[in-house]
Amino acid sequence: IPPTPQLHFFPFTCYSLMSLIFELPPDLLNFVVFPFLLFFLSLKDLTRLDVAVTNHLMRPLLFGIYPFLCHDEVPVDKVRLQWFLHRNFPVRKIKLLGHVSSDEVSEMVTIFETLNMTSQVVALDVSGCYNITNKGLAALGQGCFSLSGLTIGDCQSITSNGIGAFAQACKLTSLISLNLPNLYNMRADASLIAFAEGCPALTSLNLRRCYNISDVSLTAFAQGCPSLTTINLDSCEKITDASLIAFALGCPALTSLNLYGCDNITNEGLISLAQGCPSLTSLNLSWCQSITDTALTTLVRSCLSLTSIDLRECPYVSDGVLIALAQSCPALSSIDLKNCYNVSDAGVAALTRGCASLTTLNLSACLNITEQGLTTLAQGAHLLSTLYLRHFVNVTNALLTALVQGCPLLSSLDLSCSNIDNAGLVTVVQGLPSLTSLNLYSCGKMTDEGVVALANGCPLLNSLALSGCKCITDTALTTLARSCPSLSILHLSCSNITESGLTAFLQGCPSLHHLELFKCDSFNLTSGHCSFQNGSGSQIIVGYAYGDVVFRDHNVFSQ
Repeated sequence: IPPTPQLHFFPFTCYSLMSLIFELPPDLLNFVVFPFLLFFLSLKDLTRLDVAVTNHLMRPLLFGIYPFLCHDEVPVDKVRLQWFLHRNFPVRKIKLLGHVSSDEVSEMVTIFETLNMTSQVVALDVSGCYNITNKGLAALGQGCFSLSGLTIGDCQSITSNGIGAFAQACKLTSLISLNLPNLYNMRADASLIAFAEGCPALTSLNLRRCYNISDVSLTAFAQGCPSLTTINLDSCEKITDASLIAFALGCPALTSLNLYGCDNITNEGLISLAQGCPSLTSLNLSWCQSITDTALTTLVRSCLSLTSIDLRECPYVSDGVLIALAQSCPALSSIDLKNCYNVSDAGVAALTRGCASLTTLNLSACLNITEQGLTTLAQGAHLLSTLYLRHFVNVTNALLTALVQGCPLLSSLDLSCSNIDNAGLVTVVQGLPSLTSLNLYSCGKMTDEGVVALANGCPLLNSLALSGCKCITDTALTTLARSCPSLSILHLSCSNITESGLTAFLQGCPSLHHLELFKCDSFNLTSGHCSFQNGSGSQIIVGYAYGDVVFRDHNVFSQ
């Protein structure tokens, strides 16, 4: 691209026209429009053209040939990399495309080394690269990139040996973020120990669903990475209290910890964490079913800066924990208590009094909470924006009135598996016109009348669950398509929906990208009779159900 005067004003005045430009014929785009843009606009301006491309035929062109238009992180294979580097475009953050092979990786590293550009790459993302093996990963490590961010995940052919080889070959002293999610074949702690010993500046560690790691590697991270502030151990089932004790001793700056599904954690580990990591602000203990009130109360009275805590499926949580939170953690903004059966109105009242900043609350299946407790909540939690009340069966109009009047900022509401009727939904609509997400799963009293009122009264709606609402017909879909242009996610029961009605609905929803169909036994989903594209021509990810089982066929319906 030759140097030319840059028309910096162009993107700022024409962004609103870009969606129309991308609807032009491909030949005109290829040979007129894009050369014009590439010739006159600076790279800084080009990177701002992350527009809402509506024509799905243009996506490969835009994101394949000109990926730098989209994001700071550049998706590349060998051809794209050569195209960028030989035109001196800055390539600092690389995302390898899924089809890249190990041999191609070696050639790409050679290109970087030949052009003496390895030092400019600061972030590398190898997630979802199904063709890359240990050999390819080792080649990347030998590229001597000075990385600050590294992501290796969902790579089925990569094992512990490949991770270890990369760690030993690559410069890691500047690495601050390490993401290794979903590496199911990583079975040896030794590969992670190499990272722990070589990354003294590491602040963020993500080992989500690395099922085979143990306390050995986590203890090494705690000892070798004292600056760690964020750790995600979601579903790391083998870790025990030993890891938490190590974090308490070695990571005093820890602020965020995810222990979802770590069922071997007990009170001992949690109390150690409370003593050694008082700066915690976010803690996920969902499905840690051995933890009791004693340890939780100790923790919340030590970690006074907590803003988010997830206690889903912790059966021993009771009102005592909520009272301690109310007394010690006034900045608390989010708490998840799903299936905490021992929580009652007294705990909710304490939260309401002591945590005025509460914005997100999940009380799903808290069977000891009554209408009185929720009314008390509505009277005090005026900043609440997200509320989950799944399985709260007796939802009366009086309760809904109290909620919408006391919590006017509610934008996301879950009333699934309740007895809410059309009149109740009208109350919600009238009080919460800015509602964006609503879950009415298995609300059997809901009919077209309520959904029509919802569509007309909440035009900002982008997510709606109506599965299990068997009385919904094409009439409701027509109104949703006409009145809710931002609708992007819909769960729907098809008992009284026709294929023609569904097709018409999809054609009227330009933003829809995810659709789940329940009770769709009569639909021939793979025959082509239903056009599973939205109004802009983009494919929609579809889940479908025969009976009560949901399937997602990404081979037939893909985005």
